[in-house]
Amino acid sequence: MPSCIRVIRLSSDIDQAYISSFSTETQSSSYLLLHHNEKHLSVFPSEFPSRSGVLLTGIMDVRPVLCVLLVVVATSYAQTRRCCYPDQFVTSQGIQVGYTREGRGGVMYENSSIAFDYTNKRVGMIGNRIDNEQRLVDSQVIYDYKEGVEYRIEPKMRRCEKRRLERPMAHCVSEGATFLQSIYLGDHKLTVDSFLVSYKTERGAVQGSLTVTQGDCLPSSSLLSGKEDNVSFMALTGFFNYVSGIKDPSRYFTVPEFCRKMITEEPMRYDEFPNMLFL
Repeated sequence: MPSCIRVIRLSSDIDQAYISSFSTETQSSSYLLLHHNEKHLSVFPSEFPSRSGVLLTGIMDVRPVLCVLLVVVATSYAQTRRCCYPDQFVTSQGIQVGYTREGRGGVMYENSSIAFDYTNKRVGMIGNRIDNEQRLVDSQVIYDYKEGVEYRIEPKMRRCEKRRLERPMAHCVSEGATFLQSIYLGDHKLTVDSFLVSYKTERGAVQGSLTVTQGDCLPSSSLLSGKEDNVSFMALTGFFNYVSGIKDPSRYFTVPEFCRKMITEEPMRYDEFPNMLFL
């Protein structure tokens, strides 16, 4: 909401209102409103920094709606920066995580290929990780949002856990994300939008930043930190090798025969951390 409005009489039918700053949950910015007549009100994003304030011109009897318009426009302007990922794609990811558990530090590395299938409400991951003991572990994860279950699988060890999956599938940059800035890589070869994000999870809370490519909304990178249960962590993720569509769905979404049909009531806690694509 506006923090200050000061009205100065200029003539018998035109006033100026100066707003020093305003903010909403999604955006802090400034806007220029021009009221040309009683039936027409134009609203434009101001090019001035928010600290410089905004000059509003208009008829005196429209002042009560200015605050509402500012909030509505600010929210809409912030949402134009948000975007939704493609419905179906495959991408690779590399993750490096540093964490502490009960006073002891650790590190984990993971490389995997992800099939993102919003059309059928599912995500599959195949890859491997190096745990804190420097062991290389093959892993597969299947999130089936239609059925409300996830499978955590170690194929070589023939281990499988079936867990409840109660959260909905993410498809877009979250509504609560705050746009930070646009940046480019190389000689303007790739432009990405950066967002500040925070989430509540089943076991704690995380916050950090997310970047997506401008225009097609492909995940580019994320940096998350937070605490789940008794583990504090920071995770850096890079996404690469994007391919549109999913050529071999069975590779990612076929549940092995050795997986139990019943929910695992007391699942093991692997070194697992939130992934931006699934929040």
